[in-house]
Amino acid sequence: FVYAFILPNFKTSFESEKNWSFCQVKDKLLVIYSWYPFRVCSIDYPKRQLNLLCERKMPACFRNYRGSTCGVQVGDEIWFITHILF
Repeated sequence: FVYAFILPNFKTSFESEKNWSFCQVKDKLLVIYSWYPFRVCSIDYPKRQLNLLCERKMPACFRNYRGSTCGVQVGDEIWFITHILF
């Protein structure tokens, strides 16, 4: 059994990696790494790295958003279903 881990190549505050959400934008497969801050990444498979493409501040209500479904194209938007930590 061979494990091929893909880990972020940027600083994180998480103790474990989980709940990445995939979505397709145009012809690219992207990963939503976190909702607060909102971080969009791509995977470099040969290097087994998660590369940060975009990081944005979000409203405070996103602070407790956790893992989600994969993104689904609805018109010209991408929708996710998340759960909230209370």
